[in-house]
Amino acid sequence: GALYLASRSSTVGLPRVIASSTTTLGLALCVLCFTRSVWTAAPVVLACGLGLMVQMASTNTIIQSTVETGVLGRVLSLYAMAFFGGMPLGALLLGWVADRIGPMDAFFCAGIAVLVGAAAFRFVLPKLDEDVLPAARMA
Repeated sequence: GALYLASRSSTVGLPRVIASSTTTLGLALCVLCFTRSVWTAAPVVLACGLGLMVQMASTNTIIQSTVETGVLGRVLSLYAMAFFGGMPLGALLLGWVADRIGPMDAFFCAGIAVLVGAAAFRFVLPKLDEDVLPAARMA
């Protein structure tokens, strides 16, 4: 995933990469629910990691390339706070769900939640493309 992103020359089309990688993560989490051995789970976990890392790096790239330099530090601080603050809350919620319905079903629920988020992102994607593409052409 990192090699793919490093090979890109601009942010044009990056919102679609975010949507695709988030969808990959959600589908992989749903499939993980049905794996029964380490050998079948390993490639699925690889897909989870690929989707997560590409999504995070792409989001960070868009923020750094489109936000004005005068406020970039503040915006990245808010992004980091939301990202690193949201992870423990999500882990706590997922742990509670896993305690109630089992860990494999919790993976499925997490996958559905990620897919809902990806669908919502795809819904706003045309507007995001209008905002990101002009800044990408200027860079």
